[in-house]
Amino acid sequence: MEVLLIRCVVAVTASSAELQPQTAVLIREQVASINTCLFCMDASRWYALKVSSDNAARFDALAEYHTSPLFTDAERAALDYATELTSNKQVTANTFSRSPATTASGRSVTSCGSSRASISTT
Repeated sequence: MEVLLIRCVVAVTASSAELQPQTAVLIREQVASINTCLFCMDASRWYALKVSSDNAARFDALAEYHTSPLFTDAERAALDYATELTSNKQVTANTFSRSPATTASGRSVTSCGSSRASISTT
C-alpha cells in the first residue's frame, strides 16, 4: 500500500511540471517516513547516497524541511503537497496552488488505484 501511495504522490506531483530527480527522491523519502515504511526509507536513502553523498545531509534534515536552508522553495512546495496528500488524502487550495502539480486550469483531481486522493479547492 505504501509503495502505491508513493508512486501516486510522485506521479501527481510530476504530472504537470518537470520534477527534478532530487525532488522525487525527497518526496519518496517523506512519504515513506509518514507511512513508516522502513524498507522504503532504506531503499530511498541507499539510492540517494548512491547518486551523491551530498544527499545525506538533506535526508537528515528532511523533518525540518520548512526551515532548513538545504531545501529550495520549489522543494518545500512539493514536500508540502506530498505530506498533505499522504497524511490527509487531500490537499488544500493554498498548498495546491504552490505545488508543481498545479495545471494551467488550476484544478486537478486524481485517483491512484484503491487509494483515492483528492484536491480540495475550497
